[in-house]
Amino acid sequence: MEKDRTLLIVDDVPVNRAILSAIFGEEYNIIEAGDGLEAVEIISREYERISIIILDLTMPRMDGFEVLGIIKKEPHLAEIPVVIVSSAEIDAEIKALEIGASDFISKPFDSRVVTPRINNLVAKREYESVRLENIKLQEEAKLQKKIQVMFDTVPGGIAIFEGYGHSIRMVMGNDGLFGMFGYSSGEHRDIFFNNFASIVHPDDRANLSNFGGDMHPFAINVRILKIDGTWLWTMITAKPILSGQATIQFYAVLVDISTEQKIKAELQYRAEYDQLTGIYNKDTFYMQTSEMFKAHPGTKYVLMRSNIERFKLINDLFGKAAGDTILKIIADLFQHAMAPLGTYGRLEGDHFAACIPQEELLINKLQKKIAERFSTSDVKYPISVGLGLYIVDDTSIPVELMCDRANLALQTIKGKYLIRYAYYDNKLRDVMVAEQEIQSEMKNALSTRQFQIYLQPIYSVSTGKPASAEVLIRWIHPVKGLIPPNKFIPIFEQSGFIAELDYYVWEEACSYLKRRKDAGHPDFPVSVNVSRMSLYNSNLFDEIVKLTRKYGVHPTLFRIEITETAYSDNPNQLLATINALQGAGFPILMDDFGSGYSSLNTLKDIPVDILKIDMKFLESFETSNKAGNILTSIVRMAKWLELAVIAEGVETKNQVDFLSSIGCDKIQGYYFARPMPVQDFETHIASAGSAKQDDKVDMPDEEDKVDIDMLLGNQFVDKLLGGISGGIGFYEISNSGMEIVRVNKTYYDIMGLDPSSFMKTSRNVYDSIYADDRGMFEESCLKAAEEKTPRKIPLRIQRDDGQIAALEASISYFGRLMERSVLCITFIETKV
Repeated sequence: MEKDRTLLIVDDVPVNRAILSAIFGEEYNIIEAGDGLEAVEIISREYERISIIILDLTMPRMDGFEVLGIIKKEPHLAEIPVVIVSSAEIDAEIKALEIGASDFISKPFDSRVVTPRINNLVAKREYESVRLENIKLQEEAKLQKKIQVMFDTVPGGIAIFEGYGHSIRMVMGNDGLFGMFGYSSGEHRDIFFNNFASIVHPDDRANLSNFGGDMHPFAINVRILKIDGTWLWTMITAKPILSGQATIQFYAVLVDISTEQKIKAELQYRAEYDQLTGIYNKDTFYMQTSEMFKAHPGTKYVLMRSNIERFKLINDLFGKAAGDTILKIIADLFQHAMAPLGTYGRLEGDHFAACIPQEELLINKLQKKIAERFSTSDVKYPISVGLGLYIVDDTSIPVELMCDRANLALQTIKGKYLIRYAYYDNKLRDVMVAEQEIQSEMKNALSTRQFQIYLQPIYSVSTGKPASAEVLIRWIHPVKGLIPPNKFIPIFEQSGFIAELDYYVWEEACSYLKRRKDAGHPDFPVSVNVSRMSLYNSNLFDEIVKLTRKYGVHPTLFRIEITETAYSDNPNQLLATINALQGAGFPILMDDFGSGYSSLNTLKDIPVDILKIDMKFLESFETSNKAGNILTSIVRMAKWLELAVIAEGVETKNQVDFLSSIGCDKIQGYYFARPMPVQDFETHIASAGSAKQDDKVDMPDEEDKVDIDMLLGNQFVDKLLGGISGGIGFYEISNSGMEIVRVNKTYYDIMGLDPSSFMKTSRNVYDSIYADDRGMFEESCLKAAEEKTPRKIPLRIQRDDGQIAALEASISYFGRLMERSVLCITFIETKV
């Protein structure tokens, strides 16, 4: 049965969409969207047939609030009722109502509740539509009464006809109509009213049969007799406006089509040129480029295709008018740069194309012109235009295919703001074909268990044994063999299939842990990765808890790895999910720490248990002092925050020794072991033994522990230090050296330092002590830390200006900060 109503369901959870489809499938045509971006594209295309929208608020890529805002901003979309899937959060519901939501429904969906709510809203919309149509008809009736008054003030021929076929007569006409045929006011006009058919050319009178029964608008071309005896080709466009008991009236416009050439030219222009920019449209560009190839068979050409980075975002932020301005600027640039050389046109949206002789291509010059043009425009947004280039070596290939190949090159630089053009080659084509093969095979591969988990052990340096492991995934293809993750993971992320693979890996990991438990093996924690898409799944917490309970896995053995870059997408939702997981006992690892733009800020906001240091630091630490210093600082900072640290990507003994020396005990990398299948992993850890499963940071006794927050950022301590007349400093000391934690202002004065020179001495305090006194000072500090007893010694320091100052130093044990002792030392200046 044909359904008149259409329901759009927008939800990133397939199960939710399936439930709603089942409830409404008999009454509605169902359209589904898996996220906000897909929903916006469907709405812009199908809005005329969509009766109502059910919209989830929490989705990847674009959430429900953004979708709702876009719908309600556009007048032609705003009338579509939008029902929100409630999250039970009152602030979210209020926000949705303020934006324009029509109603809410809650999960789990009860058809007895949701069905009448949806149907009532649709019925209300349909009733309103009918009411507005009736008002429109009433207004048209009123307008008819005013037509006569308006007729004579409107230029051109306008008339109202009455009757059928050859018997039609004109009941009203304006001065413009009679002027077309040479009749002055009142002169011989009766023939139009009494016998209109008689002034229509005999060969054309058959066309008058259109004035008749079917009540549809129509247009006819006829010749009408002018007062001077000549015939004027006239197009009559008529629309029925009133149906009486015996007659039909037609509102008609009569146009002199002796100017038909002008009309044809206008129509041809519309068919060949883009209406917004005035340059060739897609079809004309294809045709003109083909003709150019034929006219110049010996010329080597290059075809380029351009698009604007994040153009949809520009439209959303600044409006369609601003977007149109940008498109016109691009068209103008192409017109001035390409017109004398070859062809150019607008293909669609923000995609333009041009084809010129290869020898004329000056890509850097073109990019510079684009940058200069936008720098002087009124567009207050950084515009980045990418170019995909295809060298035409076979002009028999359809131009459309050439554009597709240029587009393939263009896609390789999407999002890469420092690379603004790329060439197509067969290698690129092979890559694209390979990606398409992966997409076509991925679902079957999952269902046939071609994906296998591999485990890479994480070693404890102090014990030399595995302490935990990371669960990784490998695709073992029956024909192609091992497909590396970097070949399929990015494709899965783009398609959204990564969420299904995530769940598969989690379940395989739980199954593995259960088998170990059933075999009587000791507990061994593993960590699993969670993709961005899965992180923003509103059911993530429930899915993980359900899985671990199903297999009897304790939460502490099932660790969750997230990347810090995922935090920027939707921090509030991510924090809520992490807090829930931590509350249930699941440890949270921040993977690739240091790879984001604001790592410290992210660490401040996200409650994690373990840091995994990005391997990029290890790649350069042996050749860069800064890299080593950063690693040291990260490990120390983590210990201050009572976080465990894992360094991944470790490949050399030098790296292991360095990490061990700075207090990083947990190490993952090829130096110890590569990722391996489950059976090999079991053999590996059985032979290596396993370390005690403890990722806690070794902390001093509570009574000895220094409160780092108080020491570094307490207002009372700030005032106390500022009020002391002598110099005072807090130091961390170990057998390997002594570093300053903080000092007061008087310390700078006594030592002859400023903040710049202070930084040079803060890492190695002993260097600032006079050489003859250095050994005594170091010994006194070490004994004070070891014996926890105060000491007072005279010593000399050598200031930056070369002067030697005599001081009295009072050294007191203050407590412990992680594995290091903290000393408080006061300095009073004495005479040399």
